Amino acid sequence: MKISKYLGYILKDFFTAFGGLIFLVLMYLRIYSVETISDSLLFQMILFAAAFTLFRYALINKFELTKKAQMISFFVCSTLADIMILIWLFFFSPGKIHDLSLILIYFIVIICVKGGVYAMMYIDGKAQEKQLNEKLREYNSSK
Repeated sequence: MKISKYLGYILKDFFTAFGGLIFLVLMYLRIYSVETISDSLLFQMILFAAAFTLFRYALINKFELTKKAQMISFFVCSTLADIMILIWLFFFSPGKIHDLSLILIYFIVIICVKGGVYAMMYIDGKAQEKQLNEKLREYNSSK
């Protein structure tokens, strides 16, 4: 699958999620007789729709991608979704984080933890692959 086609699917799902959020917020605002959407609310909806879409593409693989492409997609999409959440925390959390270096530290910690998890998954996968190959050799030699 081409990257442009994959990004097109992500963009389509982002607009679908954003449209759904717009509908829900407009219904909520209509109930309480509010006629306009504030800029901050609109920006929050964009961040939530982007984070939802990116987490969805990171965790659900509905396309036929190679293992390497799946891992790259998982890493990139989940990291971008984490960045969206960090941006939301920076701008809109109740106890606002005014220190940009703290957000940078959060981002570095997220990347390091993800790198550690991927390294552990890779090592565990290689060990399981070796164990499975040994069992297959034993099975084939017993025939």
